[in-house]
Order: sequence, then structure tokens, then C-alpha cells
Amino acid sequence: PRGNWLHGLRAALERIRDQNGVIVVGRGTAGSELILRGAARENLPVIRLHGSESKRDIAASPGSKPNSDLGNSTRNLTVDGWVNPPHSTERLVTSAELRTVPERDRAAIAWADEVLVLALRARGNLHALLRHRLEFLTQHASVSLVDLPGLQSRKARVDLIALGATLWKPTESTSEISN
Repeated sequence: PRGNWLHGLRAALERIRDQNGVIVVGRGTAGSELILRGAARENLPVIRLHGSESKRDIAASPGSKPNSDLGNSTRNLTVDGWVNPPHSTERLVTSAELRTVPERDRAAIAWADEVLVLALRARGNLHALLRHRLEFLTQHASVSLVDLPGLQSRKARVDLIALGATLWKPTESTSEISN
């Protein structure tokens, strides 16, 4: 994560807080630990999705305990969910390309009412999932690209906008970077 990514994350967390939203994040995805820590700081509820890995494997890995407080905030609520049994999101997949995408990623995109996109590269897993969401789930396909320089590849951005994604520009009040 670089400056604009962190700025976008802070702005997205503020937006979610102001809308009384809930964060849905796949465990182990790029940036997920920073998202979880930011959610804890903002006292936002989180649904953290796990793939087919077992609860025993999760409990054995340091810093990844289910329902951990992620910042010692008693007001923060993190709920762990397992995408189980394996291939439970299979019926949502219409292409062979998406079958290789981890289930926790498919579930996170499918469960979200709105997807706020920070970083995105063309032809990656997230790009394929967002394309699918916009093409086939048109009634519930809210996808917003955080409009800050360098966060998304130009090709992916143009592609998703053509399919109905919108741009969201953080306001100046959300641009203050504080630690």
C-alpha cells in the first residue's frame, strides 16, 4: 500500500462508517489486515470470510484467531464466516475463469451490497469477479472505483466503467492523512 491506497482506504472507511455499513473482507486477501485494523479503529463491524481451510488451521496461525478484537476495541465486532462446504459458490460461477478464483473472494464480492475498489489490475481475479458482477448481477451490481491516481489499471478501469461501475472521488475532508 502506498499513499493513495491508504488515503483511499481511510476515505472508504469513513464512507462506510457514515452509512452505518458493514465491511465484508476475505481473509488473507491483499490489504485485508490493514482493512481490518482500520475497521477496528473506526469501530466498524466486519464479516471476515475464510475459504475452505479448516478452523484448526486458522486458530494455529498467529494473529489470525477467529473473532479476535484486532485492536482491543470492545465496540468493534468481527464475525468470522467460512465458505463451506468447498465449492459452495460454484452455482454463482458461469465461466471456467472464475472457478479458479478462491471461494472467499467469490463470496465477498457476492455478499456485498456495494463494492468499493481501491487497487485493481487488469485480468486479475478481482477484475474478473467485478466484470461478472456487473454483467450478470445488474440489479445488485453496485461497484464504485475509488478515484485517486494510480489505484486501478487504466484498462481495468475503462472496462468496468463501460459495464456500469461508477467513480467515487473522496472529498477533501477525507483526504487528511492522519496516523
